[in-house]
Amino acid sequence: MPIFQLEHFAFDLNRKTLPLPSVERALRCNCVRYNTKRCSSVETAFEGDQVRCKRLDCKSRYRTHARLYEKARVKLVALAKDLGLDLRQTYARKAPRLAMQIGRYAHARQYKRMRKALRTLRGYEGRAMRDIRQRLDDIPAGTMRDNVAEMLARVSKLLHQAPKGRGKIYALHEPDVD
Repeated sequence: MPIFQLEHFAFDLNRKTLPLPSVERALRCNCVRYNTKRCSSVETAFEGDQVRCKRLDCKSRYRTHARLYEKARVKLVALAKDLGLDLRQTYARKAPRLAMQIGRYAHARQYKRMRKALRTLRGYEGRAMRDIRQRLDDIPAGTMRDNVAEMLARVSKLLHQAPKGRGKIYALHEPDVD
C-alpha cells in the first residue's frame, strides 16, 4: 500500500485539523499528483503527517483501452451464458493474454505492435457482440432483452468511439463518467 506525504498546508493549518471534505480533497489532489487518478474509492488512514491511500481495483498498469475491451468481452460472454446462448467463440484464453500483452507493448513503447494487438482485441469483442446481436430475436421480450440491448449499445459505442472524440466511454458500469 503506497504512502503519500501530504504537504503541511494541505493537511492542517498551523496544526489545526481541517474538516473531512477538505482533507479528502487534498488527498485526491495528492493521488492525482502521484498517478493514482483512476482510484474508484479512496480509504485513508492518517499516521502523523502521512496519509495512506488504499487503492481499490487500481493497480499500476499502463493506460490503454485493452482492459476496457476485455471487460466488455467478459460481460458479453457472461450475459450470453446467462441467456443460454452458445457463442461460436468466446476467446476466453486468447483475449486476456492479449490484453496483458498490450500493456507490455505500451510500456516498452512498441506502439505499432500495441495498436495491432488492440485491433485484434477489438475484433474478438466485435465478433462476440455480433454473435449475440444475431440471436437477439431468440430472447423473449422483457427486462432481460432490454438489458442485453443496452449492453450491446454500450459495447458498440465503445468499439466505434474515436480516440480524441467527445463523449467517450471510460467505464462500462458508468458510461456517463467524464
